[in-house]
Amino acid sequence: MGSFLVRQTGPSNYSLSVCDTERIKHYRIRCIENGTSSAFFVTRRVTFDSVPNLVAYYKSQPDGLCTNLKYPCIIPSEKPQTASLSKQTNEEMEINRRQIRLNKKLGATDCQPVETDK
Repeated sequence: MGSFLVRQTGPSNYSLSVCDTERIKHYRIRCIENGTSSAFFVTRRVTFDSVPNLVAYYKSQPDGLCTNLKYPCIIPSEKPQTASLSKQTNEEMEINRRQIRLNKKLGATDCQPVETDK
């Protein structure tokens, strides 16, 4: 509970994903540009001059989020190495989407639906 991930979704657009017990909530971090400065916010009530300052604020208090931010999720910088595997092995590792039966739509992100196969 409280683990979070901030990802850039556009030039000045970000998404904040927060794990709250068994659910993941998604918040859009918006940006207002005022000439030479920018203001980032989840709600217009409180704004920040940078995304790290926004994160620091929500670490100390939830202030409208489902929980306060606690643990940043770290995305591995290295992708799994498959260069030494044969082309056939690489193709066998990938599951064809047509072979997966999706039963229930759980929700959606900015990019795609989130579904379960169980």
